[in-house]
Amino acid sequence: MSIFLIGYIIIYSAMNGYCYCRLLPILPDSRVVRSCLSVFLMGMVPAPIVIRILERSGWEIGLMFAGLVVFSWMGLLFLFVVFSLVLDSLRLLLWIGKRFGIGGLPWPVFSSQVASRMGVVFALILFAYGLFEAQDLRQEHVILSSAKLPPGVDRLRIVQVSDVHLGLLVGERTLGRIVKAVREAEPDLLVSTGDLVDSSPKTLIREAEMWNGVKPRLGKLAVTGNHEFYTGIEDSIRFTGQAGFVLLRDEVLDLGPVVVIGLDDLHSSSVPENPGDRKNFSLSEEKARRFLLLLKHRPGLSSLFTGKADLQLSGHTHQGQIFPFGLLTRMVFSYPGGLSEDGGKWLYVSRGSATWGPPIRIFSPPEITIIDLVSEHVAKDQYTMESFVQKVQ
Repeated sequence: MSIFLIGYIIIYSAMNGYCYCRLLPILPDSRVVRSCLSVFLMGMVPAPIVIRILERSGWEIGLMFAGLVVFSWMGLLFLFVVFSLVLDSLRLLLWIGKRFGIGGLPWPVFSSQVASRMGVVFALILFAYGLFEAQDLRQEHVILSSAKLPPGVDRLRIVQVSDVHLGLLVGERTLGRIVKAVREAEPDLLVSTGDLVDSSPKTLIREAEMWNGVKPRLGKLAVTGNHEFYTGIEDSIRFTGQAGFVLLRDEVLDLGPVVVIGLDDLHSSSVPENPGDRKNFSLSEEKARRFLLLLKHRPGLSSLFTGKADLQLSGHTHQGQIFPFGLLTRMVFSYPGGLSEDGGKWLYVSRGSATWGPPIRIFSPPEITIIDLVSEHVAKDQYTMESFVQKVQ
């Protein structure tokens, strides 16, 4: 965690410093204005850390407005810096073209003031769009055929939520949309693939009651994500139970139509899994022949279940949440989002059902995922191969 904090402070300080330099050309020639901006930008660097510390001390409600300002600034700053870097790179290329007369064309170089104004306008417009997209909860529908469903079970509907991050900025209003969408989907089984909470859940009483109102036929299951540990694992476990979820921590649960395996988050996507790190885990040969549903927060395929789990559900990546972070998640994770297939086994990675940090999403709308497992004879009777493949994709 200390390495992460050092990296965060260096990068975020550099971003705020670059922002100051970029805004100078359009600021009034006033020492007071520039000093105020300097103080604001310097204060924004430690502000997210301070807020996280204070909210764990029970000040969540009083910090809500401050958190909205601090994390909104984080999103605005990112958008402004990205666009400004693109403009500065373009200005450099135009200057080189003009300096060396490439192609004999007159290369106009727009001014630093114009670039700064364009960056501000772009950031504000895209931030406003991001606020809208963060509210645009989608229902992604996937249909998978399996010969492993028991006789008499033609369809089993699983609804996945992930990365809800209940806490300071994600509360009743956002959860209300999620719960409404889940109810409309009429799941047989509801699963949460980690990061259900993002701050001390002691004040999330109403949120727990809202989850408790959802009662699928086969129940509600959850696994831990990294934020359950950041928040405090004991408090997270308590809230998950209060919300009516059964938390699987390296455990197997036989639900009849499917066998569900829930793995704890191991805090690292880069360290290979070691079976010795897993506790309380066992899987009989009889259960191994059944339809195996694996719940695992991070999207890397589990080395413990390669070729065994019929369907793995994961989250964690948010598919970047804010463009162009989505490009980075594709570089870091082999399975950054959506449905993937490998040898007849399936992996679905959710974009997440809410937001983390900045309250915006850009080109990565939140989702709940509806997975219909259908028996082979139902798939043949009700779907042509072409339409079935389209629904799967």
